[in-house]
Amino acid sequence: MVNTVVIQGNLTADPDLKFTPSGVAYVRFTVAINERSKDAEKTYFIPVVAWRNTANFVNQYFKKGSQIAIEGKITQRTYTGDDGKNKSIIEVVANSVHFCGNKGSSAQPQAQPQQPQPSTGMTYSTAGAEFEEILNDGDVPF
Repeated sequence: MVNTVVIQGNLTADPDLKFTPSGVAYVRFTVAINERSKDAEKTYFIPVVAWRNTANFVNQYFKKGSQIAIEGKITQRTYTGDDGKNKSIIEVVANSVHFCGNKGSSAQPQAQPQQPQPSTGMTYSTAGAEFEEILNDGDVPF
């Protein structure tokens, strides 16, 4: 079975970094994705969760309105709501996040000015656990 999803859109709010009781960093956020057709435009709001270093990366470099591309997997989880009823949610668990759009569409770093400035072509992945420079759009052969 394959469970891979790639989405690109805009953050609907500033990310809010939190920690589990055991100290693991995570951030939940929503990505708005616009779909246009001949007759109408529809917006989808996709819940996303990022863990550990990816969560720190999202919290540091993205803000409300920032364009973001996410590669991850779809998961479903259940929880007990404030009303005591069981609830279920489908969300994307981010494996990697990428800057996209203009330089001005991403947040400036909030700390550590020696870090690379966000720009098109910069990515963070939990797989590599480090920054990678990838080809700029002008260098891509397609």
